[in-house]
Amino acid sequence: MGSNGKPGASLYGWREFFENSEIYGADIDKRILFSTDRIKSFYCDQTNPKIINEMWNNEELQKPFDIIIEDGLHEFYANVCFFENSIHKLGPNGYYIIEDILNHDILKFNNVIETWKIKYPNLTFTILQIPSTKNKSDNTLLVVKNLN
Repeated sequence: MGSNGKPGASLYGWREFFENSEIYGADIDKRILFSTDRIKSFYCDQTNPKIINEMWNNEELQKPFDIIIEDGLHEFYANVCFFENSIHKLGPNGYYIIEDILNHDILKFNNVIETWKIKYPNLTFTILQIPSTKNKSDNTLLVVKNLN
C-alpha cells in the first residue's frame, strides 16, 4: 500500500460507485480490517489456498458475487492462486477483474489463460492494456466474464 496509503480507501471508493451494493474486502494485515456501513473486510492471504477457502466459508460470503476485483499483492503467483480458489464465487453474468498486472507478467497470464479456457469453458478472458504517460509498469487488467 505504501506509506501514504489509506487502509480501505478503494473499498470506500467502490461503495460510492456501487450505490446499491454491499462491498466486501480482504487483506492480509489484520490490523486494518474494518466493518462500516455497507463495507466489511476479512482476513485473507491470497497465496494460501487454505486461508482463501476459510474466508469464503464465512457465513456472510455465501452468495455468488456480481463483481470480484482482485487488487491485492500484484504478483502473478498470488493472482493465480486467488483466482483458482475464488472463481467459484462468481455469479452468473458476473465479472472477475485482476488489476495492476505487471508488464513482465503479461506473457505468463496469456499462457495460464489458455489453460483456464479449457478448465473454465463458461468464462471469457480479456486482457486490457490501459495506456498511460505516467505509469508504464502495471496498467494491464484481466477481465473475466461468467457466461452462465
